[in-house]
Amino acid sequence: MVINIGGGVAKAGKGCMNSIAGIFFGVFLFGLAFLPAWCSENVEEVSKLVDKLPMTSLADASSTDGLIKIQGEPVDVDYIDFTQRGCPDLRNGLDVFWYEWTLYEYTEHEVTSTDSDGDTITRIEEDWEVQETESDVADFSIEDIEVHPGSARVLLVDADSCDDRGSEIIGEEWLHVEYMPVDDLDTLLVIGEKSGDRIRDGHPFIVTDLNSLELVAQLAQEEATERKVWTFISILLFFIAFNLIIGPLLFVLKYVPVIGKGLRFMIGVGSLILAVIFTFLTKFIIAFWWVIVLLLIVIIVILINKSKKKEAPAPAASPVPAPAPAPAPEVHKAEEDTDGSKPEFCPKCGDPVDVNEKYCTKCGHNLFD
Repeated sequence: MVINIGGGVAKAGKGCMNSIAGIFFGVFLFGLAFLPAWCSENVEEVSKLVDKLPMTSLADASSTDGLIKIQGEPVDVDYIDFTQRGCPDLRNGLDVFWYEWTLYEYTEHEVTSTDSDGDTITRIEEDWEVQETESDVADFSIEDIEVHPGSARVLLVDADSCDDRGSEIIGEEWLHVEYMPVDDLDTLLVIGEKSGDRIRDGHPFIVTDLNSLELVAQLAQEEATERKVWTFISILLFFIAFNLIIGPLLFVLKYVPVIGKGLRFMIGVGSLILAVIFTFLTKFIIAFWWVIVLLLIVIIVILINKSKKKEAPAPAASPVPAPAPAPAPEVHKAEEDTDGSKPEFCPKCGDPVDVNEKYCTKCGHNLFD
């Protein structure tokens, strides 16, 4: 039995280097993850626009320009003579108002992924892939208003369809066709920009066999689905980013016995929780940015006011009245000297003074008080 220690060390070294290099890619994905979170909060709400747009009667529509919503029976349909292989009803030609077909082919393609050790794995998968698609819609009129729906979004829930699906063998084709025969046309709802007696564009520009309430409900559901998809992408990118950033730690834990696998699982759960928190926190900030800005302004104003109060000078103190002078001590005259002079000592400081002086020359005391 030969143990390839060198190969194991080389594989471990390669995995470690890949995990370290993954940090930089993780940082890139972390920044990128904010984009789908932003997109999820900025899905265009066409449903609300359609709901608020009033239905214009056909009598008023002829004198109205701009974005309008009208409903009525289509007339003067410039039908399409449609022939398509694979569908029995269409092989000999059929007058249709609208059609869309998609051609798939069963092919094989390479799929590249990375395993837990950082090794690149390439495998071959087989699946149906779109090869070609085509659609067209006929011009028509509602009353005297011409509608040219070439650039419109066509939503026809009552359309027919057929499939000519081949076997899941490499090279086989699958043709999927949807179409609306002219004879099956009923009431159509049109939303678009009317100019003169024509509608040829608009934002939105929709032609459908749904009524207004059904259309609003379907558009709202599509918008909600789009928000969920963007949110999921953001969570996924944050999750991958966190795992790549802590990749070296996860790599080391692979070689920790007993608890290593459990710790890796717990870290993975933690990364998922963080990804969810970051996504919804970003969505909240984008949705309520004006509230956050308002709070920041209020906080700044409060801090400025507090700073001004601290810097304001203290009020000047009132002058303290000078204390009243203490009464001068009584002057005590000394006895006469033998030489005939009459010296006197200051009763306050004890310094000898001339009897003829009124104030002590040392302390200034009044000798005659």
